[in-house]
Amino acid sequence: MEEGNLESDPPKKGASEPQRLIEGVKNKDVRAFESFYDLYSPILFSVIYKILMNREEAEEVLQEVFQTVWTKADQYRSDRSSPLTWITAIARNAAIGKLRSSDYKNRSRTGEFRDSFMGSSESAEEGAFSRILDESLRKTVREILSSLSPEIVLLLEEAYWSGLSQNEIAQKHGIPLGTVKSRIRVGLAELRHRLKGWNV
Repeated sequence: MEEGNLESDPPKKGASEPQRLIEGVKNKDVRAFESFYDLYSPILFSVIYKILMNREEAEEVLQEVFQTVWTKADQYRSDRSSPLTWITAIARNAAIGKLRSSDYKNRSRTGEFRDSFMGSSESAEEGAFSRILDESLRKTVREILSSLSPEIVLLLEEAYWSGLSQNEIAQKHGIPLGTVKSRIRVGLAELRHRLKGWNV
């Protein structure tokens, strides 16, 4: 990626922070691009991962998405969509394209939805679910996860599907450990509440 200007043209009065950042990216403002990446990469990773169910492939597609943002930011139109809607569409299309590619189809998908939640040793609250009993329950869990915020789903996926510790997650995303713990607790609490009646 080429180094661009470190300052963009003054943003329009009343523009939101994401809109100011995307305007900066249009002007090849490296700092604006870095802030835009920090703002949206966790959400987009969750979107891509849900489609590919493969961590390595999702990270690769995520980088491709932001390369597209850097090179095609001038195609964004604020009168048509928000920055989040625009970049989510790019991410979704890129992930679907990867999923349909012959190269991807020839490789086994290693990120299948697991049949169990792995109990965390960090607290009893985070080890609330020991296993998924059958396909019906797995479907229910997927539906619940789809209703949660992308930020919470991402942390749950990394903690229970990818096996990262909470410290590793905090360091990876540059967020406080307390925030990681609280978001995971919220997600688990919602799962527990909506799975009442299941013997899990």
